[in-house]
Amino acid sequence: MQVKLSYSVDQDTVLEEAGKLLGLKAAALQAVINLFTQVQAELGGPDDEPPNITKAQEMIAECRENLVHLDLRFSEVAEIIGTYVASHPKAPPRSVPRAQSSKKSRDPGSK
Repeated sequence: MQVKLSYSVDQDTVLEEAGKLLGLKAAALQAVINLFTQVQAELGGPDDEPPNITKAQEMIAECRENLVHLDLRFSEVAEIIGTYVASHPKAPPRSVPRAQSSKKSRDPGSK
């Protein structure tokens, strides 16, 4: 069972703390990446061995569970950042999200 905690930090360290909270889920993210690769290997394994369907299903379930925990943490950090921006008079300026800026850099016509 998960519970929601709250604690106080100096206004100047809110974003740093949010980053630390996100970093606490690094192992879960790495587990998702590892499981993703392992499921692919299990399902498309060597021709001489049939795939272990039960093992693949268990890995998929574990991967999905880790994704739920990651999604929750991203939601919590987004809420912290939103509250910080709304209440902090000198919040850093908004910038273009990385997903959009990296999309432009992959477009050969945008050079």
